[in-house]
Amino acid sequence: MKPSSFRCIVVAIALSIAASITLSACNSCNDELQNTGPGKVGVDDAGDIGRDTPHVAQDTCTGASCTTPPDTTSHTDTSGDDVPGPTCPLELTCGSGCCESGQLCIRESCVVPGDTCQHTLQCPEGHSCEPTLGRCIPQAAEACIYRPDSDIFDPVVLVAWVDGEDTPEPTYKQVMMTPAVVDMTNNGTPDIVFSTFKGSNYNTDGILRAVDGRTFEPVFDLVDLERRVSPAAAIALGDIDGDGRNEIVAVQASGQGLIAFDDYTTEWAIKWTTDPFSMGSDGPALADLDGDGRVEVIAANRVYDGQTGELLCINTEVGGGLMQSIAIDLNGDGRLEVLAGNGAFRFESDGEGGFNCPTYWTHQFATGLLGVGDFGTFTDGQRDFDTLDGIPEVVTVNTAAADQIQLVNGQTGERIWSVTLPATDHPFFTDEQCTAKTGAGPPTVADFDGDGRADVAMAGACYYVVYRNDGSLLWKMPVQDFSSRVTGSSVFDFQGDGKAEVVYGDECFLRVYDGAGNGDGTTNILFEIANTTGTLRELPVIVDVDGDFHADIVVMSNDYSGGTTNRCRDTWSGFDEAGGPSHGIRVIKDRENRWVSTRPVWNQHAYHVTNVCDGIVDATCPGTVNR
Repeated sequence: MKPSSFRCIVVAIALSIAASITLSACNSCNDELQNTGPGKVGVDDAGDIGRDTPHVAQDTCTGASCTTPPDTTSHTDTSGDDVPGPTCPLELTCGSGCCESGQLCIRESCVVPGDTCQHTLQCPEGHSCEPTLGRCIPQAAEACIYRPDSDIFDPVVLVAWVDGEDTPEPTYKQVMMTPAVVDMTNNGTPDIVFSTFKGSNYNTDGILRAVDGRTFEPVFDLVDLERRVSPAAAIALGDIDGDGRNEIVAVQASGQGLIAFDDYTTEWAIKWTTDPFSMGSDGPALADLDGDGRVEVIAANRVYDGQTGELLCINTEVGGGLMQSIAIDLNGDGRLEVLAGNGAFRFESDGEGGFNCPTYWTHQFATGLLGVGDFGTFTDGQRDFDTLDGIPEVVTVNTAAADQIQLVNGQTGERIWSVTLPATDHPFFTDEQCTAKTGAGPPTVADFDGDGRADVAMAGACYYVVYRNDGSLLWKMPVQDFSSRVTGSSVFDFQGDGKAEVVYGDECFLRVYDGAGNGDGTTNILFEIANTTGTLRELPVIVDVDGDFHADIVVMSNDYSGGTTNRCRDTWSGFDEAGGPSHGIRVIKDRENRWVSTRPVWNQHAYHVTNVCDGIVDATCPGTVNR
């Protein structure tokens, strides 16, 4: 997908601003200078620079070969030579010389900052927008990219939240939704935000909680009745009112309608609520649909104003099916459409100060969960799986007995291929048991095997399955989800070797799979822990949860269902040895912190790295002020 095809929401990230900036070249680099993150130095893919330390690493390094850059702030000659150093004030020193006031020292050369800017696309070629100055400066060389020097996959598991003696309303301890991660208090550290429920009541009366991603200390527990939320539904975090701070949008406690909470300066006061409408275990999504700098909130087939909660439009033709709507540019015109129900709709001004949501297309298949990706070229009657055209196709996953997975044309809704999930030869369940449990969770679209083409994966009752872009099977692995069968998964290249790993949790285990597969229709399990859940729409999220420039996995669990736990114990040998039943929030890290970096943001169920601004990667959101 072309970067210009996305309009994004802004997630506020705290950045420390210093009075002066020095950018110097290096022949080596350390881990702390290799990746972007809150309050740290890094160069993103577009060359944008965010910083609060004095140097930006320029070279590529690998694992243990990374070393600490030389300290260029010392002016004491200890070499024994008699060559005098520069005799100018410290802030004007640049290599062996001095800069004039108003100049910057970049790679030991003095330069004058260029034009004012809000993002790199406003700067001349070879320049990038320095966000703390709002000025264009010459672009650095290649960023220092961290690659682990080992292919060992050796995680450790940390408990981020579980009920304790000091927990407000401790009986609300079960979690069965996708956690969101964002810096909610502008202190430079991401926070984990999630909702909890009591007993087996996962449909209503949930308590919204948050913990610090680094210390796991409580940030808030919204226990008062008027601020209860639906514990089954996903939440969305972002700056919905343009004040530079992140707010929260959730489903109301009854499962009917939305509720928004203001930022930390108001102690999470209720900002607005909507009239009731069915949401179930669905959740809101945030996007700037018309590129005007104001965030819209998407819920099923409805669009709301993020700042006020005003209903802007409804599309009745695509239906209000609760299938986690997605905002995406379907035709490459730079405008976002909304995928919802059994079709897609646009968001347009009506010319009189209001908005319409006209239908873009509908399909005649069963309503399904949605995913998008470029699977080939299918315009003007073409059917080319080898040539990518930058225009997305749409994957839908439904509960029909046949043709459960459909790939459809993103511009017309016409079917390209369809497949049915495998239901035979499971090691523990009969073919009849697997066939009777139709449906699967949200599709995960990624290049699993490193061939440069999009693959798609989903989990059903008996198998986690990956299909190639043409619908042929890449691999499958046996799982167990006889409850909802609508859980999702995540994909990430933890080791930076160009090969994706898959993170998925069923009723019994959280597993990490080798994405490429073994070539025989199977793959290897790289990591496995017991992680019980009754399963709804939840998925594990991959995020830099503590701001240390290394990826982590955040996963929820619940143990309210004795039947699920017994089924896990009876079916899978080693279940108790792998940890047995659990509840709460856990964080999984590499034992030696070798995983590569990722962003400190996963703000909603519909999160993609290309649809959320984090204040660092300006090229992600060229249509907005990304600060």
